Amino acid sequence: MRKKLSPEEIEGRRRRNYHLLPELAVRSEEAARDFVDEVGLCFLFPVAGAELPNLWEAVNGGRRELPRRNFDHLLRMTWNWKDTLPSKRQVFYAKLIRQKPTLVSLSLLPCFYALSDNYGEPDDYLESYRQGRMSEEAKRIYEILLERGPSSTGALRREASLWGWHNSTRFERALRELQAGLKIAKCGISDANRWGYSYVYDLLPRFLPEEVARGLETSSRQGMRMIMTKYIETVVAATPQQVARLFGWSPERTKAAADSLLDQGTLVEAEVSGEEGWLAMA
Repeated sequence: MRKKLSPEEIEGRRRRNYHLLPELAVRSEEAARDFVDEVGLCFLFPVAGAELPNLWEAVNGGRRELPRRNFDHLLRMTWNWKDTLPSKRQVFYAKLIRQKPTLVSLSLLPCFYALSDNYGEPDDYLESYRQGRMSEEAKRIYEILLERGPSSTGALRREASLWGWHNSTRFERALRELQAGLKIAKCGISDANRWGYSYVYDLLPRFLPEEVARGLETSSRQGMRMIMTKYIETVVAATPQQVARLFGWSPERTKAAADSLLDQGTLVEAEVSGEEGWLAMA
């Protein structure tokens, strides 16, 4: 069976799924958590060229550019919830997709962990480092967290000898690397710097042990299929190529996952304005 979808139909359904309607606007912390659970994963703010909902526009109940001034009420709400929800272990937050701030539901996080090169042990990082998949700076930061527990960015900079503006790029790159590799998690906020605001990080297996355990019980194939299913459910329709680009998956593995979901009837082939090769929910 092949579905026929128009761009107008896709856009209309996306607006509802993304909460881009005034009556669906996210206006409480609980509603923000429910939104992330509903869509599975979203960006914090819009990302050009990436089809994925974002919390900022869901809070606004429609498309809206970011204001130039940071005292906008809805911007403060969005910014606060991206801090409070992860701190309460209600969502996962990291620069995960496209190295952009991403919120992931705790039900979907194990699927991403299943696709990582982690084994759930504290010394996993040594194998990554030996194989050249972890930088020296990331190794230093990881070992500080391993030894000292949750630490603020300021403490990590000092302990890893990455203090000062001349080390800023190396430090930020190492943090992105550890987040994208699902080795660390943002777990809170600290006021222990001159600005009174900095992130606190911990090792992901220590901060979210149940989600990591579920990830270890999930095969990478299962994880990929579950992520793809949730993604297609949220965005209504996408091509395997679009899915592969967004998540950084190989075209071959993405096609294999899509074929499996088509065979089992979870997904169906779709045609959009006469163009074949799209995927939609059955």
